[in-house]
Amino acid sequence: MRFLSQKTSVAYATLLVTSFIILILQIILASYLRAYLKLPFLSVSFAFLGLSSAGLVAYYYFRDLTLPQLLFKVQALLQVFGILLIFYFCYFFQNTIQSQINPLVNLVLQDQIPTDQDVRSFFAAVYKLSFSNGLYFSLCFFVVGLIFSLIYKFFSEEAAKLYFYDLCGATLGCVLGSYLLNVVEISTIPILIALIAFIFALLISLRGEGSRLGMMSSAICALLAGGLLISNTVSDAFHVRIENEVWSEWNAYSRVTLVKKGFDEKSGEMEYKFMLDNGAGIAHVVKFKPDDPYRLKPFEEFSAATLAFLKGTPDDMLVLCAGAGNDMVESYSYSRGRTDITGIELNPLIVKKARSTEEFHLKEFFERDGVHMIVAEGRTFLEATDRKYSVVLYSWAGSPRNTYLGITANTSQFLYTREAFQRVLNILKDDGYIGIVNGNKLKLLGSFKKSFAALGVEDISAHVVLVAPRDVVEAGIRSNMLGPVDHARLLVKRTPFTAQEVRLIQSNARKMDYLLVYAPHTDGLDLHPNSLEAAKLIRTVTAAKDVRAVLTDLSNRQLADYRPISDDKPFLDNYYHLPSLLSIGFWRDYFAGNSQLAFSHHLLHFYNFAFVLVLILAGAFMLGATLLIKRREVRVRRDLPWLYFFSCLGIAFMFVEISFLYQFILYLGNPIYSFSVILAGVLFSLGLGSLASDRLCGSRRLNLRTIAILCAGILGAGYVYIPWVITRTLGMGLAWRILLAFVIILPTGFILGMMFPQGIKLVGRINRNLLPLAWGLNGYLSVIGSALSIYLAPIVGFSGLSLIGAALYVTLVLVPLDMPGEG
Repeated sequence: MRFLSQKTSVAYATLLVTSFIILILQIILASYLRAYLKLPFLSVSFAFLGLSSAGLVAYYYFRDLTLPQLLFKVQALLQVFGILLIFYFCYFFQNTIQSQINPLVNLVLQDQIPTDQDVRSFFAAVYKLSFSNGLYFSLCFFVVGLIFSLIYKFFSEEAAKLYFYDLCGATLGCVLGSYLLNVVEISTIPILIALIAFIFALLISLRGEGSRLGMMSSAICALLAGGLLISNTVSDAFHVRIENEVWSEWNAYSRVTLVKKGFDEKSGEMEYKFMLDNGAGIAHVVKFKPDDPYRLKPFEEFSAATLAFLKGTPDDMLVLCAGAGNDMVESYSYSRGRTDITGIELNPLIVKKARSTEEFHLKEFFERDGVHMIVAEGRTFLEATDRKYSVVLYSWAGSPRNTYLGITANTSQFLYTREAFQRVLNILKDDGYIGIVNGNKLKLLGSFKKSFAALGVEDISAHVVLVAPRDVVEAGIRSNMLGPVDHARLLVKRTPFTAQEVRLIQSNARKMDYLLVYAPHTDGLDLHPNSLEAAKLIRTVTAAKDVRAVLTDLSNRQLADYRPISDDKPFLDNYYHLPSLLSIGFWRDYFAGNSQLAFSHHLLHFYNFAFVLVLILAGAFMLGATLLIKRREVRVRRDLPWLYFFSCLGIAFMFVEISFLYQFILYLGNPIYSFSVILAGVLFSLGLGSLASDRLCGSRRLNLRTIAILCAGILGAGYVYIPWVITRTLGMGLAWRILLAFVIILPTGFILGMMFPQGIKLVGRINRNLLPLAWGLNGYLSVIGSALSIYLAPIVGFSGLSLIGAALYVTLVLVPLDMPGEG
């Protein structure tokens, strides 16, 4: 027993360490996918693709191993894992990133609207870059998955404790992964992970659990990894540079790069931009001139800041998505220092670098009286502040990629929901208004309708003004507003606009060569005929009794989504409309070669559709091949219920997990923080549930059917209480929100954590050789669930994903899971 206990402790330690390093690896992959594709949660798909494939391979080739053979293979697999990461760092990462990144950046630096061909080339490069790196990481996860499969198979009776150590290691990996993104170069982290793998393989040998050859190879590999780690720490030899780069750094929010835009002929100076995630976002830089602070004049040309001055100089203003302070510098100059300006920027690295670059003089500007640059998440600030503002300015936000791939949920999108607008209306002074630059104005008007309804205002047609560039109006402003790049600028006032205010807005807009598109009190005003056409549509939306019905009807006619957005469906830039695929008109235009919004937008989703389809077909093929080859070993009545059990667990849990991750983006203010904090909390609570499952199920207090009912019940309750808690505590400090997030998900994770280990334990008693197949099938359905959730979220909402998971858990009650002896 003592011998077995020692060997079991090695298994515990192995799972703890390997789970720890692969979760760090998964966070790196999530950061890459967020930077290049804006879909960080696809990292879950790539991870489970590798892990589940390993389960099937283990089922095929590793049958009855002795303990020494098991430990030898674990040691060898750890070395292979480390070598794969070394190769990735030294060759694959450098070549794939460098070959794709500069063409992407050039598109951004051109400062022009890309053509359809530019967009398609852009996304082809992005997907190639993201999937090549994702698939390589899947290979790394495959190697680690072999370790998991072998250990769970050999020690199946200890499944609950193994699962606990597995999840504890994953929890630590989540926490440390986010920390590392903020303190070291991202290219250093894979080497650090490889070094840990080599050292642990060496420790197994030193304990007498491996071969002498394994000991020597582990030591050599550890020295190599250590040398590379030191080399990359003291130099930037492995830094992947982009064209016109001044410097570049990563943090948990994004990759931030300062690039030279070119010389400005008017000022004779070099212009700069902060570029986020290699072009996914832009923060323009306006240098502050201490000797000439009021050099910029309003209405010489359009800028986001001019929206705050269209009806006069405000006493105070709030700038959301302030970036490097561009709008703040302009507003300070426009008002000649008379306006009190508060700017809110999420990414601390942008503000830090803007302050520290002496050439910009922004440190001095941010320290001036009446200027307040605050690093905070916008919604959190809105919920916490009790100050009233004359103007709330929504500056440029979002990502060019979102315009075409709107199924992402950037943090900035939560500023445009009906819940956010309701809060903004509450912090406006009685005569205050909101200025919004980007985003589809029809969706925003639908959301504002919902927000004003809470104030008792049903018809908001007198509260709205829209202006747009003259050339856009002349080309057809109505069609522009129905497209993915809406050039109309929106003003929404807490109280109705007066006729005098409308005339002043029109006068100031014309100075920038902007025309009035829609406003109340337009009798006697000179309006362009195209504005009159657009005004009819706007008036229909703003005066509608049922705005959702009106926008749904418009969506069905235009084959694109214009419905209002909420915190549960915050997809501002999403035009993906599922009924379009069922429309004859859509496919008629497709085969006729007609380029329209629905087709251009949906085409880019076909990349992801293809990815999901390939995963489904691959899983079906491998499962079918496995069952065909091993058909003599698989007993239908005995084994198929358990295969369904693990399949259902995989897809149901993934829907629940992705639902949590999405819902807490808003709460924690960052997709990567949501990924690491929530995943850590989920994994830790799963581990506690796993640890308690032996006692609760062993005493016959619970069985799998009862646990399935409890899972469905608590998920149903979470559908109600999680949004309620998030809404009412959003204004609290980050530390308190992290603590509350753990408390919220702890009971759910605890109950869900009982299912998997008890299933492993029971199957191990029936047919131990079935375990790797069950593991692999569980993983493949997790891959499919994580990928499908991206498309289901815009349809059912984030919280709706957890309801689908609850329904799947209910189906487990109908499966004969408690008959291990029958067959």
